[in-house]
Amino acid sequence: MKLLLLISLCCFAELNGGEVKKIAVLICEKFERVPTHVDNHELILPFEQHDLQYEEVIWDDPSIDLSQYAAVLVRATWDYIDKREQFLERIRQISSISIPLFNSLETLEWNSKKNYLLDLEKRGVPIIPTRILLKKRDSHVENTIQEMPSKEYIIKPAVSGGAHRTFRTNVDGIQQLYDANYTEEEEVLIQPFIPEIVSEGEWFLIFFEGSFSHAVLSKPAANDFRVQRMHGGTVSSITPSQEILKAARKVLECIPGGIPLYARVDFVRQGDRFLLMELELIEPCLFIKFDFPGAAERFSKVIYNRLTTYPKLFRLVGD
Repeated sequence: MKLLLLISLCCFAELNGGEVKKIAVLICEKFERVPTHVDNHELILPFEQHDLQYEEVIWDDPSIDLSQYAAVLVRATWDYIDKREQFLERIRQISSISIPLFNSLETLEWNSKKNYLLDLEKRGVPIIPTRILLKKRDSHVENTIQEMPSKEYIIKPAVSGGAHRTFRTNVDGIQQLYDANYTEEEEVLIQPFIPEIVSEGEWFLIFFEGSFSHAVLSKPAANDFRVQRMHGGTVSSITPSQEILKAARKVLECIPGGIPLYARVDFVRQGDRFLLMELELIEPCLFIKFDFPGAAERFSKVIYNRLTTYPKLFRLVGD
């Protein structure tokens, strides 16, 4: 296997000017200061074992010339939610220099705002009922919650991550939260609260190149509804049924830009249905340690395959 990779890498190096260039792994400054995203280190360990080189790069550092890299991999750009337009402009710049970008520009743009949930619903994907309000246009939430009657609701920004500014509330408290926590220019997502998030947890299914890799079940801490580990959530490995795998693959087929290099599909089970919670295509935790080293090896392999089949390289071969 190593010999095959080394031979192929030599061919790849020849196409790129005689040397194997590094892959830029995009992170944020917060990651560099507090490297709690252990996923990254576990994920890229096989790169070194197979002579694939990488370098972590702060995504918004203007001094970095990303054209010097063989490819760019988005991994820990957590702070993009606070400067989405700047992040997308950087991604567009990378895409314009015609080097492989994972995931693709089209995919990243689409996934950077939770409006994508409504797009998936139109394509037949079962989601938690969702409404998105623009504060300067929709000053009151009364009509919205009447359309989705529930004892409790979840309210959060349409651009968010890690349950940032995400609240669980009842009918009496939702308008006050809406008024106090979001700007006039901000889009805000409102959903009925699904009790199974607390009683069972959320199912996270991880895919590489459209192929299922592994899955975990994430549960919130007592007296909380947020499943993220930073909020006390716990995670355990789980074997998904064919039913949920089929539901996840249907979601992947609807993604603009084609099948992504990496994806995490998050579900909650309500009765006999799996409802999509989130589709994570930018900087998700991939829970590599729950299937390490197998998952890390699979990830390394799909990156290598993408590099060696990138259209630009095909054109060079044909010249």
